[in-house]
Amino acid sequence: MAEATEGNGIDRHLLGLYLLGLEQGLEVHPLFTDKAWTKSGGGGNFILSTSFVGYTDVSGGVAPMCENGYCVSYRLTADSVVPFLCSWVSDKDTSASELYRHLEHSLMDIKELIEKGNLKSANL
Repeated sequence: MAEATEGNGIDRHLLGLYLLGLEQGLEVHPLFTDKAWTKSGGGGNFILSTSFVGYTDVSGGVAPMCENGYCVSYRLTADSVVPFLCSWVSDKDTSASELYRHLEHSLMDIKELIEKGNLKSANL
């Protein structure tokens, strides 16, 4: 967790390699021009960008990485998960409000399952 908080995620490593190559005047590696790279989120195209902002009172997040994407940031308290969701209003196919409704419904379903004891063991 600490490594990701410090920016050591997989996309950061590959971004570093890409930028080093550019700084050294090297030809761009074919990985960074492959359609699969962009489709999988490379080059800042992650459709869903998530971020844990810690156990603090900070609430908020950053903009989605692409126009048709979402950003979901969240923090934890002693008894809750506090989400922050956003999407670009300019994209007619995304809606942070709709995503929030689905997330809330899913979390309430999970809570109900746990409270009813329908799970034999839960490591939450």
